[in-house]
Amino acid sequence: AEREAAALPPYAHWALLRAEAKDASDAEGFLAAARDRLLAIAAASLYPAAAGDHAHRTSTRVPGLDWAGPVPAPMPRRAGRARAQLLLRATERRVLQSALAAASADWYALPEARRVRWSLDVDPIDLY
Repeated sequence: AEREAAALPPYAHWALLRAEAKDASDAEGFLAAARDRLLAIAAASLYPAAAGDHAHRTSTRVPGLDWAGPVPAPMPRRAGRARAQLLLRATERRVLQSALAAASADWYALPEARRVRWSLDVDPIDLY
C-alpha cells in the first residue's frame, strides 16, 4: 500500500537517463534538452490534439508522464567526470515505452550529445 501511494514500482514505471561529461553543465544541459525533446515528441504522438497548444513551451506536460531532474547523480563526480540523471515516471507502461521509443533516437542528434556519454535504464534497479 505504501509503494502504491508513493507511486513506486511496480505501481509506476520508471526510466533513468544518465549522462556524464567533463563539465556538469554539459551533462545537465544534455538531460534538459533530452527531456524537452521527449516531452514534445510524446505530446505530439500520444495526444496529437493537445500538442499544438503546447508547442511553444519547453515544459510541456504529458498526462501520465512525470519527471525529476536533471539533477546531479548521487555520486556527482567519478573518474574526473561530472554525472547527472533524469528520472522519468509513468503510470502506464505504454505511455513510457511510447515516449522513449519515439524520442531516444532523436537524442543522438542533439548538439549536446556530442559532449556527453549517456545511457538509458528502463526499470532501474538502483539510482546510483
